[in-house]
Amino acid sequence: MEEMGKPIPRIAPILEWLQGAANGRIALLINSDIYPAAHSCRVFDSLLGVAPAVALTREETPAFEDYDIDCLSPYRGGIDAFAFNPTSLEKTNLALAELPASRAMCFGVPGWDYLLGAVIEQASVGGVVMDSGLLLHQSHETTYTDINDFEQFSPSVAALAGLEDGDCVAVAEAYAQRVETSCKQWGQGTDLIRSMHFAPVSLEQTVDPAARRIASILCDRIPMLTWSYQRPGLVGLIALQLGQSRPSFYSLCNFFLRSKAKERKFLEVLVAIACGLGCATTNGSARPLPDGHERDVALIRIRDATGGDTMQRRLEIAYLFGAELIDHASFDADLFAELALFCANDDERDAVDLIGIFLDRLDHAA
Repeated sequence: MEEMGKPIPRIAPILEWLQGAANGRIALLINSDIYPAAHSCRVFDSLLGVAPAVALTREETPAFEDYDIDCLSPYRGGIDAFAFNPTSLEKTNLALAELPASRAMCFGVPGWDYLLGAVIEQASVGGVVMDSGLLLHQSHETTYTDINDFEQFSPSVAALAGLEDGDCVAVAEAYAQRVETSCKQWGQGTDLIRSMHFAPVSLEQTVDPAARRIASILCDRIPMLTWSYQRPGLVGLIALQLGQSRPSFYSLCNFFLRSKAKERKFLEVLVAIACGLGCATTNGSARPLPDGHERDVALIRIRDATGGDTMQRRLEIAYLFGAELIDHASFDADLFAELALFCANDDERDAVDLIGIFLDRLDHAA
């Protein structure tokens, strides 16, 4: 198909071709400007463990070269990837064949993703819409502006999704809200899958027993880890850190930070610090802050930026303490004491206690 002299690939024929070409394997349909942050394509096996077909949103990032999970945000105004097991793809193609509007589905034409999403959500297919958590898209201005192109799809989307048919803009907004609701509903699954697949170490790889031992210490001392993070992913992360000259606080935060609530993030940063120290006990030490360190300047900036927001202040101080300790092996006793005073529950106190234990071991090692 061509529009304004430009070839535009049609979706339905691609899906029909995939049904035969997949030969019993999973099938993926993904926009060309999407970049996977997972270390393994097996993330799609995990996603298809949630449902036989999944329609996935993307994660926005300013740059592929410099991102971390804490600053990513899902873009739920569209659907950028679809994954099918063989049976669900066959059912999807059968459903699309009954919809005349499916013939107009093309890359570059707004709204085809909503139609395909609405199709796979049907009970006959059994699919769901959820955040990918790991499919990145570099932020840029919208490349199309004519929402009226959606008009050819809106009656079918409204009928499939049980929405009030009418103005195409209203239908698009209503289905976007449906995407938002579904992604929140499946948010825990997204978090678990992201946690499992972010660490760039094969989950099947035999890892150093030291990595398993450190993971066991973390899980024993901080019980919330056993239900918040998948053990293979945690062991893989630790193995990666042990293979470096020093642990990376950036990488640790990428793995552990998953909550949007700053009250929860404080605990996750503490866990990242504890994990980094557990790894550092085998390949490093900690020392007092060097002379001329501008800690007071950093604290003033934190005070000015957070105002009277205590939750944000303790989070920023945890970031500062962790970056200095893990990345630069500089220990600030005053900040550590402040972190202990900030603890509001047993999980946070467990994490601070373990940081103290690892610090004692570093002192003995030094």
